Amino acid sequence: MNSSLPTASSEKPISTANEAYENWFREKVQEALDNPKTTLTHQQAMALVQSQLSTLRATDAPGALE
Repeated sequence: MNSSLPTASSEKPISTANEAYENWFREKVQEALDNPKTTLTHQQAMALVQSQLSTLRATDAPGALE
């Protein structure tokens, strides 16, 4: 990917910083959506986190969740 922004004849960038960020962000989101790796559903992720939180709460370790 070419990181330089196109310029007009006045040498000012055509795209503003906000537009450049928006384009970058959309590109990254699309890459994530197109990624063929196995993913967790929201429900699976929440169950995993709840299980880990329960384990932390059950320990007497310093810093464990109360």
